[in-house]
Amino acid sequence: MRILKLHFKNLNSLLGEWTIDFSLPEFAEQGIFAITGPTGAGKSTILDAICLALYGQTPRLGKITSQNEIMSRQSGECFASLEFKTNAGHYRTLWSQIRARKKAAGNLQTAQHVIEDLRDAENKLTLEDKLSKVPTKVSEVTGMDFEHFTRAMLLAQGGFAKFLQSSADERSPILEKITGTEIYSAISKKVHEHKTTEENKLGLLEQQLQGIKLFDASEIAQLSAQLDELERQLALTVQQKTASEQQQLWLTTLQTLHQELAQLIEQQSELHTQQQHFATQEAALDWAHKASAINSEVYIGLAQLRIQLEQLTANIANNQQQLPQVEQRLADFNTELLNDSQEFNQYKVTFAANLQILQQVRRLDTQIETSHAQVAKVVKTVSEAQHNLESLEGKATQLATQSNHHQRQLAEVNNYLLQHSHDARLLVDLSGITERLDSLQSLAAKRQNDQLRQQQAQLHAEQIEQELAGLNQQQHSLEQTIATQQNQFSELSQAQTQLANGQTILGLTQERAMLQAQHTELQNLAKLLNETTNLAQQALDLDNTLIHENKLLVEIEPQIMQTVQYLAELEELLNSLNAQQLLLSKVADLTRERENLKFNHPCPLCGALEHPYASNLPHNDELEQQITAAKLRQTQSLARQQQLNHQQTKSSTLIEQVLKQQAQVRLSLSELNQQVELLCAKHALVPNDDLSTQLVEKLHALEQQIPAHGRLIEQLHAYEQQLNQLKIEQQQLVEQLQTLKIALSQSSANQTASSAQLVQIQQELAQTDKLLMQASQQLSTELCAYSIEPISLAQIGVIKQQLQQRVTNWQAQQQQAEQLQLVINQFANEVQQNVVLQENITQTLQQTRLELEHLQHELSALVSKRHELFADKEANQEQANWQTRWELLESNYQITQSNYTQARQELVTLQSLLANQAEQFQSLQAQCQQTEANFQHSLMAQGFSDELDFKAKLLSREIIAEIQQRANRLQQTAIELNTQQQLIKARISSEENKALTTLSLAELAAQLTQLAQTIDNYTQQIGAYGLQLKLNEQAQQQQAEIIARHSQQKIINQRWGNLHKLIGSADGKKFRNFAQGLTFEMVVKHANQQLLNMSDRYLLMRDKEAPLELNVVDNYQGGEIRSTKNLSGGESFVISLALALGLSKLSSNKVQVDSLFLDEGFGTLDEDALQTALNALDSLQRDGKLIGIISHVGALKEQINLQIQVEPLSGGVSRISGVGCNGNNERK
Repeated sequence: MRILKLHFKNLNSLLGEWTIDFSLPEFAEQGIFAITGPTGAGKSTILDAICLALYGQTPRLGKITSQNEIMSRQSGECFASLEFKTNAGHYRTLWSQIRARKKAAGNLQTAQHVIEDLRDAENKLTLEDKLSKVPTKVSEVTGMDFEHFTRAMLLAQGGFAKFLQSSADERSPILEKITGTEIYSAISKKVHEHKTTEENKLGLLEQQLQGIKLFDASEIAQLSAQLDELERQLALTVQQKTASEQQQLWLTTLQTLHQELAQLIEQQSELHTQQQHFATQEAALDWAHKASAINSEVYIGLAQLRIQLEQLTANIANNQQQLPQVEQRLADFNTELLNDSQEFNQYKVTFAANLQILQQVRRLDTQIETSHAQVAKVVKTVSEAQHNLESLEGKATQLATQSNHHQRQLAEVNNYLLQHSHDARLLVDLSGITERLDSLQSLAAKRQNDQLRQQQAQLHAEQIEQELAGLNQQQHSLEQTIATQQNQFSELSQAQTQLANGQTILGLTQERAMLQAQHTELQNLAKLLNETTNLAQQALDLDNTLIHENKLLVEIEPQIMQTVQYLAELEELLNSLNAQQLLLSKVADLTRERENLKFNHPCPLCGALEHPYASNLPHNDELEQQITAAKLRQTQSLARQQQLNHQQTKSSTLIEQVLKQQAQVRLSLSELNQQVELLCAKHALVPNDDLSTQLVEKLHALEQQIPAHGRLIEQLHAYEQQLNQLKIEQQQLVEQLQTLKIALSQSSANQTASSAQLVQIQQELAQTDKLLMQASQQLSTELCAYSIEPISLAQIGVIKQQLQQRVTNWQAQQQQAEQLQLVINQFANEVQQNVVLQENITQTLQQTRLELEHLQHELSALVSKRHELFADKEANQEQANWQTRWELLESNYQITQSNYTQARQELVTLQSLLANQAEQFQSLQAQCQQTEANFQHSLMAQGFSDELDFKAKLLSREIIAEIQQRANRLQQTAIELNTQQQLIKARISSEENKALTTLSLAELAAQLTQLAQTIDNYTQQIGAYGLQLKLNEQAQQQQAEIIARHSQQKIINQRWGNLHKLIGSADGKKFRNFAQGLTFEMVVKHANQQLLNMSDRYLLMRDKEAPLELNVVDNYQGGEIRSTKNLSGGESFVISLALALGLSKLSSNKVQVDSLFLDEGFGTLDEDALQTALNALDSLQRDGKLIGIISHVGALKEQINLQIQVEPLSGGVSRISGVGCNGNNERK
């Protein structure tokens, strides 16, 4: 993978939009470049931008969250784009995020991330644009995820120096994080956890096997025999109970029938009373029928004739009163018509004269309107010309003022140029002066660096001396610490032995597991007791339901039998009535034969001498009513029978369900009681009323014992861990003591080298002071010509800025003078043009005013003429008023004429109507007299005394119908009561003949209760014996299952135990150290290859006894093996760099890595060590890699020609400059 171009905006201190093109020829030729700048300037932000574009996260911040801490302050958007190549192709990634409306105060929006394929430059292909999936796609095309990338291409600052100086225990997690071997630690811990879990499972299965108890064969046979005998006794008792229930139902039915018969006799008595009260209404009904016949035949017509005669008399009187009024209205309308006609004819003449005057007025109005428009147009022209003239005069004044102002400015600028004429030479001399100032500044920096090196060398010598004293003191302290820890180890061992009291952690753990199992079983026993109580309540509820439904069945049975008997009697009654109806039908069919029968002559069919049906047939209406009533009762009884049968079936079904539920509940209750007894026996509890109290006490005791065992186990574990930790610390202290002795020897050698280095630095510092004094004197002489005081090193930057500012000011003043002269000339031209325009506008204004006076005179003449002719009246309004007057007069004339015609027609109609009404009156009067005579004759014939008697006995149709209905109902009720009485008597006789029992209902109820209790006892005993057998079968199955699981679990435990011996451990070290040792061997191998490129002096090697310990072989001291802790600062950096490059090589075995960035401090290196490190990186460049070094060390400027500078500005903002860099700090 090779990085080609980086493009980003508003990241940390790098405000604005920036581009770095790594594909330029300079980068390919040099191969190595430096990113330089002061600490905190923003050098590492460039590497953050690369990671952000690829993976949406950075090494320092991790994934960018909703806070977005990488976006520059006071900015509303940021992005990072990276163009790169791999073996697979050419790609570009872009990560971006904005705030609402791209304002700094807006809310953050969702980030965007995209990767594009650039192999086809014209048709860019988007490979992925979902935020969560782009990093995965980048990993596919590059072969590296974020962790891999930061190990192979971007090496973090200080990480490997820390790794080099760490102990084995400290190095392990660092190596785990860098190389990704944390999986092996997790696997080791998981193996240990699985082994412990499987051991616990095996122990639990063994405890379960011990707790299972089974019946032998003799016990099972005895329980089965007892169960069969109980079931036989239960069947006999159920049969007895069924017979008693039938007897109870028979007695209840017979009692109900006697009650119904008494009720029918009472209803017949009430019916007789109602018939007596209805006798008076039957007489009124006969008179009402007679009156109704007269009313419909005569009286209704007479009443209508009387009403018509009265109405006709009133109409004649009313019309005779209206006749004079109509004649008077006709005379009034005739007079009004003559007046309206005369007024309308006079107005027609006046209207014609007014129209001629109106035409003249309208011509004058048109001329006045045209004249007004011309005057307004000329007035507007005069106003505009006057306004333009005033504007030109104001502009002339303004131009004069501005011209004077610019002339004063020009004089000031010319005066400045005259006073600072010597600054003109700076335009030529500034470049040389700046170079000499830079040289002086470089000498000052070198002097400061030499002084710093001198101080560091002196400090280093003092440190070495202090280090020697400290090492001696540490040696004495370590020896005392080792003795103290040995005493602590003995004390802890003794305390652990006393606490354990002869017990092991494994034994205590198993004992605690058994206590927990007992606690669980007792909790289950408490649940079983609660379930037993609930089932007992449920059984009681079912008993109550059964009693209620049996009672309901006893009540329904006699009703069903009564309904069946009643239906049979109704069937017999219907058959008899149908036979009578058939006989009457046959008699009706013998019409001719009946007509030939004669009194005292024998009938040819039967020989009878009397023939009652010879002329009159008997009416069958009463027979049909009886049939209808019988059918209605039959339908009602069938519905009642169906309802009772449904209720009986429902109750029987419910009783069966309740019996099944009772058996199931009793069986469950028996099983629960058996389980409770078993658990009580197992835990030495007495199953009595005090069982709950015993259970609570037992649980409370276990709840105290279990935590006590746990605390004891934890304390023993703590002692074990402390002892192991003391062993490790003692081993480490012994190793530190050996290392300390080696360090004492090395520090003595370093003290000698440090003294020699200090002498050399002092000589270099004296030479630099001499050169600095010569350059300072030369520059002071040169700068006197520009009135600059003798310079000091601290003011060089200020002097450079002053000189540059003077040149800038001189050029700005000169340019301003030229611009002012141009502006003054432009003002002179504008003033001349303004004068010409004023003269033209003044001449035009005079001509327009003369034209305005002429137009105003013509307009005044037209207005005077129009006022004389029509005053100020409006023409259209006047014409509308005249037209309205015309239409009003015409309308009044037409209305009056219409009223006159209508009044004349009304008079003729009224006279004709009076003549016709006189004829009608005579005809109606004759008809009324004839109908009155007929009515009086009918009253006498029917027995009414007069018309008043007739009206009193006349009833409405509704009242007659209501009385008739009451009569029919009384008759129908009498028939029904007689029929029901006969049916009930028959049923009573039938039931008494059965004679099912001699016991009373109370005796039967007591017998049924005793039988139900016996059935309950048998059911409970059957459930208890069945539960014992069922539990025994379940226990057998459970035992077989646990034995099989126990065998399988032993195999599983053996497998995990073997694996645990190989790689398992509680802290994960066993497998992790093995895997890290292999990985560390490869890292050391690659690091040694890099060391050979830097120096042939050092070689890294692993400690044979401690796989993660690292030593250094010093070939310049006869192959002596040295500890990494004895290396100097420069040596540590070189070896740390070799380790970093070695890891990068290891991480890039499967991926092509053509770019490498080192964010590593080079400040601890002297010139030789720095050159050695750069030579090693240069060898990587020769392999085709592009190497980027991030550092704030100034010496890199002299060693690396190709640089990217990060320069801090004011306000916490920095800028980038150098080859391939483009951008600015503007906010967009």
